[in-house]
Amino acid sequence: TGLTGKVWAFDLSKKRCGLLQRRMKQAGATNVQARCCDFLKVDPQSPAYADVEYLLLDPSCSGSGMIDTQGLDGNQESDADRLARLAKFQLEAICHAFKFPAAVRISYSTCSIHSVENEDVVEAALTVGEALGWRLARCLDRWPRRGDGFNGADRCVRADPLSDLTNGFFVACFERDPAQAAPPLKPEPKPKPSLPKKRKLAPTVPKVASVVAGPNTKATKKQKKRKVNTPIKIQK
Repeated sequence: TGLTGKVWAFDLSKKRCGLLQRRMKQAGATNVQARCCDFLKVDPQSPAYADVEYLLLDPSCSGSGMIDTQGLDGNQESDADRLARLAKFQLEAICHAFKFPAAVRISYSTCSIHSVENEDVVEAALTVGEALGWRLARCLDRWPRRGDGFNGADRCVRADPLSDLTNGFFVACFERDPAQAAPPLKPEPKPKPSLPKKRKLAPTVPKVASVVAGPNTKATKKQKKRKVNTPIKIQK
């Protein structure tokens, strides 16, 4: 995006968010705003995110592909309940990203070697995203190791610690036709300052009340007869 685009970064960890803020400051990336909050609670319909076109999802995962912490076997004895909880959150993150009205491309990546966090999550996300115009795009076309497990999984990328001599990694990319995305929100024009219009004053007509007081009645203040100077005619 250079320095002309806008980048929003969300992380629930205060430690990681603070680290990101410091690094962006050191890099002079003044257009990056890091926010310590839950991405799932970010409102996609907010005017602040109305022009967001690209989302990069790197959610929490088991880290089973990290050689330095998991070894070459990827800790195959990972807790099934923990993997299920992680997969649930990963799926929610993708489906939440689908809701951004102007989005046209979403990348999803993990450093896991488990299909429950990779292909299974992507396949489940497609059942929701296809109704909104999203499809799975082929990424890193020259990379030989591809995803597996469902029709179209070969559009995803895998890296295997044993075969590729890398950390274990997985990447998927969703995209949709820009015509199916909402157009970017145009800022509302600011009203031009103008002087208040002069009010037309209606002509005032004096109101005269005639009060006849009997011999045994007294006129109230409102009923007092208005005194009028009447000229006296003198006949010769």
